[in-house]
Amino acid sequence: MTLGALSVCLTVLVLNLHHRDKERPVPAWAQTLVLNYLAILLCLTGDHLRRRKAETTERAVQAASTKVKVRIVQVLVLCIG
Repeated sequence: MTLGALSVCLTVLVLNLHHRDKERPVPAWAQTLVLNYLAILLCLTGDHLRRRKAETTERAVQAASTKVKVRIVQVLVLCIG
């Protein structure tokens, strides 16, 4: 009985954390628990995390660059037309 109740509680917690968005971000304690302590327990190194952060940053820079280019083209079209 206890094992079933524990299983239901953990399932609710995992689903609650999984279905987060920008309005309800993952709490800091959960990020710390998973990214620091659980990563050590599972023998994960930080290499893949640093690589993922670098890729995300690179994509953000490319997106910002694209937005600037589009805005420049829009201004040029307004000036010419």
